[in-house]
Amino acid sequence: MFWRILKKDLKRKKTMNIILLLFVILCSMLAAASLNNIIAVTGGIEHFIEISDAPDVMIIMPLDQELDKELITLPEVGHLKVEEMFYLTSDHLKLNGEKHKDLITGTGFISGKEFGCKYFDDENREITGVPDGGFYCTKNFLQGAVFKKGDILTVTTDEGTFDLRFEGIYKTAALDTNNSSSPYIILNGTDWDKMNKAATASAFTKAKILYVKTNDPDAVISAAAETEGISCYTRDTFKKIFMYDMITAYILLAACVILMAAAFVTLRFAIGFTISEEFREIGVMKAVGIQNSGIRSIYITKYAAISLIGSVIGYAASIPLSSYLLKSVQGSIVFNRNNTMIGIAGSAAVIVLILLFSYGCTRGINKMSPIDAVRSGQTGERFGKRSVIHLGRSKLPATVFMALNDVLSAPKQFAIITVVFTLCVLMMTVMSNMANTLSSDKPIFLFGIPVETDASILDNDISGNDAIKQALGEFITSNDGWKSLVKETEKMLDENGMPGKATVTMSCLYTTVHGDKSVGISYHVTRNTPADKFIYDEGTAPRKPDEVALTAAAMEKLDAKIGDRIKINTGGKEEELIITGTFSTFMMGGLAARLCEDAELNLEKINNNMGIQIEFDDSPNEEEIGRRIEKLKDVTGTEKIYSNAQMVETFTEMSGTLNSVKQMMMLMTVIVTALIVILMERSFISKEKSEIALMKAVGFQNGSVIGQHTLRFVMTAVIAVILASVIVLPMSKALLTFVFAQIGSVSSTGIAFDAVEIFAVCPAILIGVTVIGTFLTALYTKTIKASDTASIE
Repeated sequence: MFWRILKKDLKRKKTMNIILLLFVILCSMLAAASLNNIIAVTGGIEHFIEISDAPDVMIIMPLDQELDKELITLPEVGHLKVEEMFYLTSDHLKLNGEKHKDLITGTGFISGKEFGCKYFDDENREITGVPDGGFYCTKNFLQGAVFKKGDILTVTTDEGTFDLRFEGIYKTAALDTNNSSSPYIILNGTDWDKMNKAATASAFTKAKILYVKTNDPDAVISAAAETEGISCYTRDTFKKIFMYDMITAYILLAACVILMAAAFVTLRFAIGFTISEEFREIGVMKAVGIQNSGIRSIYITKYAAISLIGSVIGYAASIPLSSYLLKSVQGSIVFNRNNTMIGIAGSAAVIVLILLFSYGCTRGINKMSPIDAVRSGQTGERFGKRSVIHLGRSKLPATVFMALNDVLSAPKQFAIITVVFTLCVLMMTVMSNMANTLSSDKPIFLFGIPVETDASILDNDISGNDAIKQALGEFITSNDGWKSLVKETEKMLDENGMPGKATVTMSCLYTTVHGDKSVGISYHVTRNTPADKFIYDEGTAPRKPDEVALTAAAMEKLDAKIGDRIKINTGGKEEELIITGTFSTFMMGGLAARLCEDAELNLEKINNNMGIQIEFDDSPNEEEIGRRIEKLKDVTGTEKIYSNAQMVETFTEMSGTLNSVKQMMMLMTVIVTALIVILMERSFISKEKSEIALMKAVGFQNGSVIGQHTLRFVMTAVIAVILASVIVLPMSKALLTFVFAQIGSVSSTGIAFDAVEIFAVCPAILIGVTVIGTFLTALYTKTIKASDTASIE
């Protein structure tokens, strides 16, 4: 009997069941794809580090230091490998005869005599050696360039010219390959020796990388602490290299959560309507002695079948979606291919959630009794209620009045529709805000750059201005070198009619101690602007050389709080600092600190500089800043001058992917909204068949009936648009802060939004789809005749 009832239900409600199936497919697809991406990236990083045989400690130090000879004697050190390298600026490099204009920092040339760990090519095969005359490079070396295997890189030094054949990119788990970091090139050992000798005058630094395998990383770091000019990195540091790759995965998860919420609300609506419509069948089943659990099992079985079929289809659809979203990450990481179970787990989770939710929604069956079968499902309570509006007093047209009266008479049902429509709008607007934010200047403070900055010069080779070029050389070799750099930059700005203020930011990696905790933290100093020009979450900015602000993540690692004192080893010298406040940043994965403007840094431990930042005196608008940047490119002879928004795009490399995801979400919202409208309108028509027939019997035309059904959905959509407009900005900020907190130490962030898009275009899409979908579905009311008032079905 149960199967006959179930079969009859599936036949009679094909449209509703198909739409629910499509919802499950969408939910399963997004759930599987987002979960797979998050696990693939987080678990993939661990997997990549393991298969790369990455060291427990990596140390970068000047070539003339002999720390490697000391460390190999330590009992804690099991194995040590050494890679030698030198750095050249981009003016020494040409790709197929053309100058490489898009490199931000110098390029490191690494000797392939002994690989420090395992490297992999773009097809995830291990690289065992470099052919004579060939080279492999990290992906960020090719930023902005079209370069294919077999093309020629020409390296020109003061003592020779070398032509190298491109063999492909290589992936490394130990070196940062984001666009903001130095790219690396691996050469054959013989080629490297020749170039190293010829680059004696051209290289701006020579170094070696120690790859140390140890059972006690802290002991190795402590033993190396006294050596001048070193930077130490551990496996925890390597994990932070891939932090930007997490952004898309978490944003997709946020979209998935919103869609799942819309699906569950819709499912609640569908189940409630089904139960109220089938009062007669339920009453009869209870009259013949069937228990509540037996009746509920009929509905659970149906939704189990729908969720199972939908999840299987959704999982299959998630595979190409996941591959597309992981495309940008695959250039950096070798993934574990055994991620099938992860996607299946996501789809299975959808099935379980739907079944649990469906079971909860069928509780209404318990309240129904056999007498409902003869009362037409009514208990009489509604006759004691008074309507908010009255026909006799209303001046509204009959169609508008009836539509408004329907909404006010069934607030619970239309509230559910309002919630669903609100979530549909939020799917578009929240994704729009996330994509716009990551291609705007709002997150610029998370990269350690003053928020007042208008433009940044990220080039160590200013060929158009000899004074600035010389000052850049002094900047990285003298503690007072920044003064000359700032002076010459501001002089250049004055001479070209765009006076402004120049600042420079650099950072050192220091081992930091608090109690029994020891952590490697990146310390940032910005010259020519006070530290209080930055944004702080708690406390105050550091104002003295013995004061420091830390990120919340760094304080948690150190088990410290504001007011505590910490110790840092700056290279043979120990200093004590007091914590004055906390701030948010992406830098070093959130393990960062900010010192005051006058604090000295150990130049031998400099691990990063952010070029030259410019703040124009007259606060120009965005268009004017763009024109001045183009003028500065001509004056300085470099293309590497960026606005804040371009800096964010360059560092995160997420703008293109997120815009694609945004467009996908808009298309998905159109589909979801259309499905919801069709599902709910068909449900209303089915339930209100007798009322529609009665209206026609007393003289209402088809147009009035269709107009009534369309208008009440439009009213609901308008209310949803208003609600979504109120909550979209705080919701976007909360979600984006959550996403940013996964990749750095971030407690708050600003958001960028396109007012026309989120307050006009997206609402118009929802209302437009609602009008069209409801109108076309409501045309079905034409098939209902006045004689149907006697129908009990």
